[in-house]
Amino acid sequence: MTNTELLNATLRGTETDWEKAHEVCIDRARTETLGRKLEESASLGYGTAKAWAQVLAKIHPELRVTLRPAPSA
Repeated sequence: MTNTELLNATLRGTETDWEKAHEVCIDRARTETLGRKLEESASLGYGTAKAWAQVLAKIHPELRVTLRPAPSA
């Protein structure tokens, strides 16, 4: 799974895609890359990006993903 595929799986994927992404994120380096991609792309799906940031923090507690605030409607 490429980094772009991983990002797409988290922001737009199905439950099966999320399960695969979760497995990939056991690897710390992949998790860090996904975290940076989520920071850059949160506007594509803020709620989902926020949820994944929380998942990543549970997998790797020392990892911090800082999302920009959600755009106001």
